[in-house]
Parts: sequence; C-alpha cells; structure tokens
Amino acid sequence: SVWTIHDPWILTGNCIYPLECDQWKTGCKECNGKGDHRYEMPEKNMETMWQIKKSIFEKINPHIVVSCDYMYRYIKESPLTKHFDKVSVIPFGVDASRYVINKKDERKAELGLCPWKTTIGFRAENAEIKGCNYIYEALSELNLGEKIELVAMGAGVVSEDIKKKYSVVEM
Repeated sequence: SVWTIHDPWILTGNCIYPLECDQWKTGCKECNGKGDHRYEMPEKNMETMWQIKKSIFEKINPHIVVSCDYMYRYIKESPLTKHFDKVSVIPFGVDASRYVINKKDERKAELGLCPWKTTIGFRAENAEIKGCNYIYEALSELNLGEKIELVAMGAGVVSEDIKKKYSVVEM
C-alpha cells in the first residue's frame, strides 16, 4: 500500500491543523480546542479518536508519501506513526517551465488575459488555514492594478474589493 498524507489530521484526535497545540503528541486528552481546525463531530471525543487511530496504526506499516519536509516531521514525531519506516517526500510535481508565458503567447489570449500584464495565479480557498487572506491583504496594500492580473483557481470566492482593483479570472 502507498498512502499519501496531505495534512496532520491523521495524527490528531480531530484537528486538521493543530497549529500551536502539541496534544497530538500525547493523546489529545482534555482537548482545549487550540488547533480548532477540525471536522464537525456530534461531541468532542478527540481522545477516543486518537486512541482508535493508535490501535489501527500500531498494526500497520504502509509506505507513506508526503509532499514536504513539514509533513515528514509530523509523521516522524507522532507516537502514532513514528514506527513507520517507509516515509518518502515527493514534492508536488509542477513543471514551472510549462507555465512560463511569453507576452506574445496566444495562450494568454485564450484565457482572456492581457499580454503585457504580469499574471499571478493562486488557489482561492475560503478556509482561513489556506492563507488566501494574506494574498488579499497584500493585494489590497499594493497599487499594481495596471501592471498585474489575477487567475484564481479553486472553490473560494475572490472579494469584490479585489475584483474592483484588479483584473481577475476565476477558474
């Protein structure tokens, strides 16, 4: 089996991103909600969920694939998975050269993009943990409306303030 793990949820009682909370290292006992980026549950039973994961993981040793050193450290530090000895880091495969667009390139026109503007593409997601708020904050502070355009991909909604200031293509 090869298992790709994208976030620390599998190592916690239920936090998708535990942030400053370290209770995922000790069983999520008496959860105080510091991580608080979790899936909804009818009742808070983080310790039970952590114990269930522990009872399953101690019986397996799958090949784990993560995309970055950040997740590799989580896997190696977790008492649930530290015994996993087949953990590989395989960065997401993006060949940036495929996306370099010459100003005269017809691909920009096909997307309705201006050939003389710099295009900034990003994943638009509404979940705060994904960080779009930082992109929007930076774009709000900058005055580059005539020099750049934005391509937003994802399920998130680009604010009307950003759309008024910049040319935005939502995909």
